[in-house]
Amino acid sequence: VYLHTGPFHDTELIVELRDMTGQLVARSTYEGILENQTLSFPLPALARSQYVLSGLVDGHVFSKQIQVW
Repeated sequence: VYLHTGPFHDTELIVELRDMTGQLVARSTYEGILENQTLSFPLPALARSQYVLSGLVDGHVFSKQIQVW
């Protein structure tokens, strides 16, 4: 999965993938100049289900629900 960052100022971004029960499935930390970058988030082998991809940027939480077929 590729993530495109916007105009933010944090130099660390932690992205987590959790299943619908809240169990952590994968986590990646990105450091450095992150403004307007395309980051690769490696996905493990996933069962068919729904997951939530989330992170914290400049004090704001973002999340996106994804479906694996």
